[in-house]
Amino acid sequence: MFSTYEWTLILEYLTLGAAIAMEIGFVMVMRQRARAGEAIHLVLVYQLALMLCCTVTLAVGPWSLFHLLWLLPACVVGSFLAFALFSVPFLGTVLRALGMSWAKMFLLGIDATVIGGTPGSRL
Repeated sequence: MFSTYEWTLILEYLTLGAAIAMEIGFVMVMRQRARAGEAIHLVLVYQLALMLCCTVTLAVGPWSLFHLLWLLPACVVGSFLAFALFSVPFLGTVLRALGMSWAKMFLLGIDATVIGGTPGSRL
């Protein structure tokens, strides 16, 4: 029927499909909560941005799609580390501005409050 290589390829694309479905669900839930008036934390924006970057990079690159199995949880940890770097003077300003620009892209058309951004700022 299928060789081992073909089964591996099928499982890789199923992993990619599951990652894409999870990220689309993440965006939908974030937008739904923002419409309901909940404040969105900048860490959630970083989690989604890092997950999308990893997924796109692996989808178009030569690497195995099975790397998504460890990269997506690592993106969650990485987003908290990025948030911890906000206290560093220049780097914190750059990371905050980058996160707010991602938040504007993910929450396009929604007047949302983002926690962790510049105090008093809205999208």
